[in-house]
Amino acid sequence: YLFSSLTSNQLLNIWRLMHNCLPSRLNLVRRGVTLSSTICPLCLLEESTEHIIFICSKSQQIWKQCYQWLGDIIALPCNVEMHFLQHKGESGNGRGGQVRMILWPAIVWIISEH
Repeated sequence: YLFSSLTSNQLLNIWRLMHNCLPSRLNLVRRGVTLSSTICPLCLLEESTEHIIFICSKSQQIWKQCYQWLGDIIALPCNVEMHFLQHKGESGNGRGGQVRMILWPAIVWIISEH
C-alpha cells in the first residue's frame, strides 16, 4: 500500500536511500569523483546519504515542520531504517495514518532532489 501511489522515480529514490546510493558528496568521492570537499554547504558537516535526508539542519527543519503540522512531538532518528519504522509506527489506521504514509516518501523525495 505505501508504495502503490508512487512514481517510478520516487521508488528509485527510496531504493537509493535504503541502499546508501544517493549521490551525496561522500558517496561521489567513494565512487572516484573528484570534489573539492565532502562538506555540506548548508551546515558544514560531512555530507552522507543520511546527512542529506535526516541530519542536515535544513532537513531537520523540514521534518520538524511536518511533524508539527501533524501534531506529533517526536525525537528524530538519524538513520534510514529507524526513521522509516518510527514514521510507520506513528501512522496507525485511518485517514491520519494514510497521510503520514504518503508524507514520508514525499518528503524524502523533496529533500533528496534539492
